Amino acid sequence: METSIEAVGSTRAKRTVEIKPFADGRVVNVDFKAGDSVEPGQVLLRLDDEIERADLVEAEARLKDALSALKRAETLRKSNTVAEATVDTLVANVAIAQADRDRAIRRLQDRTIKAPFAGVVGYSNVELGAQVESGDTITVLDDLSVIEVEFFLSEGLFGRIAPGQKVLANAAAFPGRDFEAEILSIDSR
Repeated sequence: METSIEAVGSTRAKRTVEIKPFADGRVVNVDFKAGDSVEPGQVLLRLDDEIERADLVEAEARLKDALSALKRAETLRKSNTVAEATVDTLVANVAIAQADRDRAIRRLQDRTIKAPFAGVVGYSNVELGAQVESGDTITVLDDLSVIEVEFFLSEGLFGRIAPGQKVLANAAAFPGRDFEAEILSIDSR
């Protein structure tokens, strides 16, 4: 015996995220328009990165210098010309230089904002040359590969529904068209 129940629901994307930069800076490139479909890792926006590139070159040079100093000390240590403590200090200097280089790489990467997953980008108020700050919303990215509909039913129907049951949905945006779906989950309320 089939039972029909009508409920009004709200649609939402499978995943939604506000795209925000991790760093402050001036926008030098905007690589999307509202409504564009994007792939994971696709560049959406670039911030000026001259200082971060220079910082990376400096960090790599310091690492190279620290590695050279350690190599020389290790060679001299074999002939007991250099103290073990000196070698230990140089090993620590290499580790510090590597950490500085890794931080410089990360700061440079933070100047490029990429899509974390495939989806459709929304509107943006950010223009070329604009100054943005970390935490500013650049745009919204929605994964529309699956559309979820959230709806509420009366308490009396709670025991009669279960995940996996089929649902027939329609939308005002698509009059006369029915969408087959299934119940994915049931909230505790």
